[in-house]
Amino acid sequence: QYSWIQGNYPWFITNNNPHEGISCSRSADNLPDNQESELSIDLNVLADGNISFYKKVSSEQGYDFLKFKINGQKVGEWSGIDSDWTLSTFPVSAGQTIFKWEYDKDGGWSEGEDCAYIDYIVFPPIDLGSVSLEENLTHINLFPNPNLGSFKLSFSDKKYRTANLYDINGKLVFTKSNSGSISFDISDKTSGTYTVKIFPEGITYQIIKN
Repeated sequence: QYSWIQGNYPWFITNNNPHEGISCSRSADNLPDNQESELSIDLNVLADGNISFYKKVSSEQGYDFLKFKINGQKVGEWSGIDSDWTLSTFPVSAGQTIFKWEYDKDGGWSEGEDCAYIDYIVFPPIDLGSVSLEENLTHINLFPNPNLGSFKLSFSDKKYRTANLYDINGKLVFTKSNSGSISFDISDKTSGTYTVKIFPEGITYQIIKN
């Protein structure tokens, strides 16, 4: 649903044991030695916040790595064979930002599935107009963000949608359905970061309440 940028050995969608929903992303199959499988996206981050995602690695310990980079700087790497999904969260500053996931393979042995998985990515507040979505949802406007508790989602089409709002602990605090636009009022809730998820597309964004 996003304008993803792929390298020479693209990631792909699989429904093999996702963390959430029916699918997740997997690094390239049969990746050659001394190569990388890269997945990145360039977004305009509107306010300081966090990016979070779940990941799972099945690789040769200490030699083949999943690496995560923000604007070219490596902020995390993982190696070995994970038995389950784990959550990673990183701070992000406002401004144009490139997020990149790399599965790097060395020239030696392979262990496990020799790949990495990522799922349930939650971005910081971003300019939704810069995101290329599916054909029936070409533009979303979320305004204002950050906000004081009142904000509005508007859609370029008139499709009927549901928006769920979750607190930082993943608890559902608000749900509303409408066509064209959905208005929220959480002025009685505590300040902090919330997550809004739009259905049926399953698109997820972060909302900051001041």
